[in-house]
Parts: sequence; structure tokens; C-alpha cells
Amino acid sequence: MASVSSYPSPSYALPSASQIGPRDAILVMLPFQLDTSNKNTVQKCYTHLRDAFVRVQQLFPFLGSQLRQDAKGIVIMTAAPDNEKTYFKLRNDEYTKSISYEHLEKAEFSPSCIEWTQLSIDNHSLIGGGAVPIAGAELVVIDGGLLFFPFIHHCAGDGAHMARFLETFSAATRNKLEPTSIPPLLISATSQHKTQIEAGSEGTKKFFQLLRQCPEYCYNADCKTPCDFTMREPAHPIANKHSEIFAIPKANIQQLKNELGTDARLSTFIFLAALCWSHVADARKTETYQDNTHPPPGAKHSAEVSNNTARMIMPVDWAKRVSPQPESFGYYVVFAVASVDYNVLLTASNPTLSHDERKSALAKVIDAIKKAIAAVDEAYVLKRMDLIKHASDPRLLGLNFDTRSKKDMIFNTWQWMSGDAQWNVGAKSIKPILRKTNIPSPGSGLILPAQRDAKELEIQINLPGDSMNNFKKDALFSGFLKDGTNLRD
Repeated sequence: MASVSSYPSPSYALPSASQIGPRDAILVMLPFQLDTSNKNTVQKCYTHLRDAFVRVQQLFPFLGSQLRQDAKGIVIMTAAPDNEKTYFKLRNDEYTKSISYEHLEKAEFSPSCIEWTQLSIDNHSLIGGGAVPIAGAELVVIDGGLLFFPFIHHCAGDGAHMARFLETFSAATRNKLEPTSIPPLLISATSQHKTQIEAGSEGTKKFFQLLRQCPEYCYNADCKTPCDFTMREPAHPIANKHSEIFAIPKANIQQLKNELGTDARLSTFIFLAALCWSHVADARKTETYQDNTHPPPGAKHSAEVSNNTARMIMPVDWAKRVSPQPESFGYYVVFAVASVDYNVLLTASNPTLSHDERKSALAKVIDAIKKAIAAVDEAYVLKRMDLIKHASDPRLLGLNFDTRSKKDMIFNTWQWMSGDAQWNVGAKSIKPILRKTNIPSPGSGLILPAQRDAKELEIQINLPGDSMNNFKKDALFSGFLKDGTNLRD
């Protein structure tokens, strides 16, 4: 393998691990409150932020390179033309001026408050062909503020690397850029014509053998993007996706941990994943879509998997779980899957049952999640990397998950993604909140970035409209949101 600190020539394939990265960018929104009635102030902010990004690129030129996808789904890194090395756009039009900072602030900057199709922030998808930037930003002028959208491409980095990028970028805005802030991007030591993907009949045979041993994955016949969620009946629509942000006091989290008598080392992520999963399952129980399984390779129907099994899928950064640990930018993600009986989830969130009955069920959910994450060791990771290498096209590897199922949930965390980063936007210094853009798949949850001294954690929950209404009416879950509440009520 090789790393690059300058533009590769002519072009290079990303390593196999990065070949299963989503084919779009990791995009976050940072809102800045600012008097935007003065055009000179807006231009000053734009120039200051763009100049800071250029300084980051000068130290780490790979951030000015581009990615493209060849006919076999292999992601290639190429040098960008001189006039495309810095992707930094300013948008200021009648629609953006109709967006009120005050309105967004009152709604806690929830993604549901923005009409994303009209805002049209580019997600830099590789699916449509053509080259896309590895990193960049868009600055949108709204009434009373700015919306800042920095990004890196998923194939070039995961959430941990996005955090490092944001920290480095923010430091540049304060003129405190450190040369060692960002590691180089890892690329294959071969040209675009020779990748690590092993093709041919033997490679295909090995691919399906390994696929049987990695049940979180499945064969993706659509071949649009790797690790896409399986949609077994495309005619069944996802109705009225809605996103809400809920703030849970850290004191309440610790109180319930104490009541459960769980291991003191139990992570907040595992606890919140279990809590949200059980209450989301309760909110979705009236949904009619049932099939939450995909036939294992070679199976003829989904009945081979119990239809009463509920699953939670969680992205896991494997970089620290192998030796030697990779230090370069790249997509280092595999998926842990926890399974429990669906009725256990409903018991954990049933208000008609006793506190002890709910507590016992929640402990089972916590245990399932804990074991699933603990199972992601070096052997687990290496088997999945071997699977990727034997895919003739990385897009053939899908996720064995249907996001419309009421029994399943996706849960992730951005808790440590640069919540304490201080940004100088040219007019003033701000420590903004970070938000995810767009509304993700229904039945998903995300712990949002938090400042270390924050007294609460924010969780973004995404559900179909009717189920979201049920979730918001859940008296038990609402009790966790109140400071000093009696969690037994």
C-alpha cells in the first residue's frame, strides 16, 4: 500500500476496505447566527472560510483530488483539474433568504424544517458517473444567519476522519492549523487497471462462500451502491419520513444505568441504543410492513429466519480492533448486528407492565447489543475484508436489512464529532452545533455531536409520520427527557 500527500498521477484505486464505502459524501450542517443584511459581512465570511479551506488543502493536497467510479464499481482517485481543486460554493438566492435562522433555532435545527429538494445541497454521489471532490464545503446565506455544509466523501473517510477534518478545518479558521492534523489518504499501490478485487469464477465461488459466513451482508442485484439496504418489495413505499431531535439529560442516563445494576463500564451508546430501540419498536408496532429478512444466499424464502426476530445494525469503526492499526484516511467500517425476540422489545417499553418487568427486558436488549459489538474482533474484521476482496464488483455487496421493517433499527453515534470545535467565521468566533443533513432511513437513530461539558445528549430519531406521532406520545420515553423526573413513572 502507499499513501499520498500529493496528487496521484495518473490515477489509483482506493484499497478494498474503502471500496464498500457509500457512494456519497458525509455532509454536516453548522448553523451560524449572523446579520446577513450586510453583503460585505457575508462576503467577508465566505472569503475567510474559503481561504481557511485552501490552507488545509495546501498542507494536505489529497483533499483537492477527485474520485470517480469505473464500469466495474471500482472507486478511483484522480488528480483534479486546476480549476476544480477547491470545491467551495456560496449560495444566496430568494429561496435561501426565505429560510429563517430564528425558525430553525426554535426547531433545534431539525432536518425536517428544511426542504432539502429545494435547497439542493450536492451529496456528490458517484452513482451518476463523473468525478466528485474528496472534500469541500457549501455556504448558504439565510435570513439572520449562515448554514455551512463541509464534507468529505464516504469512500475517502469514515465518521472518525470526518471529525479530524472538521477539527483541522476549524483550526485553520482560527489561524491555528497544525501540519500533522490529518494523516494521508491510503490508496492502492497499483493503477486503476489493477485493483485488489479478485475476479473470475474462483473468486465468485469464494465470494458466495464468505457471504454465507457474514449474515449482515447479502447479494445486491441492483448493483448501484455497496452496503445499500435491501428493499425486497420496491412497490411498498416508505410513507412520510419524519425526523425529530430529543434531548436526554446525562443525569437521567446515569440514573437508569444505576437502577439497572449494569456493568459500570457499560457505554452510553449501548444503553441509548437499547432504550431507543425498544421505544421505537413500540411506536412502530401498528405498521403493516412485516418482512424484515432477506433470504440467506441459496435460500428460497425468508422463512428460514424467524419472523419474530428483531435486529439492530450498528456501524463499527474497526481501525482500533486490528493490528497494526491503520492510521491513514479510509473507510474502516463493518457492521455489528444485535438480535432479540421482538416481544422482548415490546416488553421493555410497555407502560402497562411493572417497572421490574420492563427493566428485566431492557437488560436483555442491552446484553444483546453489548455482545454484538464485542464480537467485532480482528477475526471478524479480516473475514469481511476477505469477502470484499472476492467481490467482482463491490456494489454487489448489500446489507441484509430492509429499513421499512418495524422490527429493525439502525443506530449510530456522532457524539464525539468535533462538538467542541471553535470556528472563526470572519465576523466572530462561534462554537456551533452540528446537524445531519436530510432525513435518513426510517427506523434509524443517531446520537448527535455534543460538547464535552453538555448536560444532555441529543438523539435524532427518524420514523414514518404516524409512528413518529406515536413515539412523541410515549409517556415512558418522554419521562427520560425531563430533568429530575422519576424514571419509575
